[in-house]
Amino acid sequence: MTEVVETPEGWLVRGEELRITELRFDWAVTLVISGTTGTYEVRLEREVRLGARHGEVRTIDPEGEPASLAPLLGLLRAEVEEIRVFSDGRLRLAFPGGTVLEVRPDNDFEAWTLTGTSGLLFVAVPGGGVAVWS
Repeated sequence: MTEVVETPEGWLVRGEELRITELRFDWAVTLVISGTTGTYEVRLEREVRLGARHGEVRTIDPEGEPASLAPLLGLLRAEVEEIRVFSDGRLRLAFPGGTVLEVRPDNDFEAWTLTGTSGLLFVAVPGGGVAVWS
């Protein structure tokens, strides 16, 4: 069952058998995450950090050259262990084996959005913080 739990740092989204089932590329990157209890869409509009928790980290700009987005292709069909939304505007997706995708807030723009099947909507607001609708 998918659940959203409020934590002292923000929110934790968990579900059964969550997996990235689709990637969309335009001037941003959209990850479609599907599970047995629903679907989420994560739209990444600002710099993304992708790497191991304690290893090499790549910085990827969704508005950069299309070939520079190639490392994100490795996430297609990947299991998602958890989705964490931090009150300060960060978003973190954790994958088995320690791979992490993180987006930090932007001073001038909405860095990312997260929508859910149930009408849930998280938006990283400019300057830090998160707006939440449910």
